Amino acid sequence: MISNILKTDFPLINAVLQQKQEGIVFHFSEFNFFIHKAGFSYLQLNGNNINEVLTFFLTEKSLIQYFHIYDAPKEVVDVIKKDTRFGIKYRKRIQLRFHKKNQMSFLKNLEHEFSFEKINTTNFDGLKIFNLELEK
Repeated sequence: MISNILKTDFPLINAVLQQKQEGIVFHFSEFNFFIHKAGFSYLQLNGNNINEVLTFFLTEKSLIQYFHIYDAPKEVVDVIKKDTRFGIKYRKRIQLRFHKKNQMSFLKNLEHEFSFEKINTTNFDGLKIFNLELEK
C-alpha cells in the first residue's frame, strides 16, 4: 500500500494512495505526481528541476487534458503561468463546512427583494450575469 509514502490534506489523493479509489501514482527522482480518476491531483517536488515536471505534463499520454493540482508548489505555478504551452487558471479556494444542523438558517434573514430557488431549466439562463462558465 502506497499510503506509507505520503499522507496529504486531500481526501481524494489519500484514497488513491490507499488504493481505495482509482488513480495513477507517478514516482520520479525530482517529483511524485498523484492523480485521481476525477482529475484532481497532487504534485510533490523532491528536487528543483521544474523542467522535468513540465516535460512530464506535456508528454505523459495517460494524463487527461484538464486537471486540477491541489496546493501546487509556487515555483511550478510561477513557471507554468509564463509558459505559453499551457493554459492555466490559478485559483485560491476555501472549503466551508457547516457544523450546525440547520444549514439553511440564513433564509430567515433574506431581504424581501431576494429569494432562494433551486436552479432549473427555467432560471438557468439568469445565471449568465455571474460569468460562472457553467456551460464548459
